[in-house]
Amino acid sequence: MHYLLAASLLIISQIYYIELAPTENYPYSVALASKYMLYWKYNATHITFETHVQTHGTVGLGISKNGSMFPADAAVGFVSNNQGKLLDTYTTGHVRPTLDKSQDWVLLDSMQTGTDTVLKFSRALDTNDSEDIPIKPGVTHVIWEFTTALPQSPSDVVYHGPNRGSKDITLINSGDVPVGR
Repeated sequence: MHYLLAASLLIISQIYYIELAPTENYPYSVALASKYMLYWKYNATHITFETHVQTHGTVGLGISKNGSMFPADAAVGFVSNNQGKLLDTYTTGHVRPTLDKSQDWVLLDSMQTGTDTVLKFSRALDTNDSEDIPIKPGVTHVIWEFTTALPQSPSDVVYHGPNRGSKDITLINSGDVPVGR
């Protein structure tokens, strides 16, 4: 009987995954997957993202030229020993992302809860870096991924397996008044 009750509660908790509140109020948000929530805001020069992902592995978010995993400009981060790490990378194929020479994605905050990894980071809308993709008004091809394992080192990002996807999102609306920094 206890086994049945425990199994039922586990199933219910997975169906009704309780979302952790973001660290601040964001005017925009979207669920990229059942275990991946994205929040954002922007001003005239920068965009700030906050990801809440049900994992204790790596979390990736990127801007793709065509909606595919490559070519793309991607931030990949994780929390290990209460320390957040964020890497500015770009993708060129079905291989590990390449570390960008200019680290333009900036980690602002990070934490782990019992179930989630939360990363808050920002970037200039246009970095003038040939390895980055400018973020402009209109539809943006956003890619995402997460792993269940941490990398051995920051340069050894673990393969995400099936935990990935893409979504076309209007990150910046034409004519909107930018919000915050």
